[in-house]
Amino acid sequence: MSELSDEDMFSKIMKEEYVMVNDCCCGAGCLLLAFANTVRDKGINYQEKVFFIAQDIDATAAMSCYIQMSLLGCPGYVIVGNTLSNQAPRPENIWYTPFYFHNIWVDHRKIEHWKKVFKILLNAA
Repeated sequence: MSELSDEDMFSKIMKEEYVMVNDCCCGAGCLLLAFANTVRDKGINYQEKVFFIAQDIDATAAMSCYIQMSLLGCPGYVIVGNTLSNQAPRPENIWYTPFYFHNIWVDHRKIEHWKKVFKILLNAA
């Protein structure tokens, strides 16, 4: 499936600071991990250019995804929860991978935060 990804996605990864990939019913994370491997095979460092978000209702499957993403060095998080009910997850059900805390991703989050703050300020003016 990840090989079927549009070439525009890979050109977008090269142009943008980073992209986000989401699997809302991740299971053990095979699709996300295959995407990471496909990106790597195309010469793109997914640890710096791709942010992974996964969610599954089954805790065992979600934890399997978390372990695999952590071992592969995928920056992101895994949510144990029901995607269809769209309820906000409890903090103890969000599992952040070690690369989520890498300096690159801390900086990305700070930049996104300040973009939102400035957008609100500009809209209020």
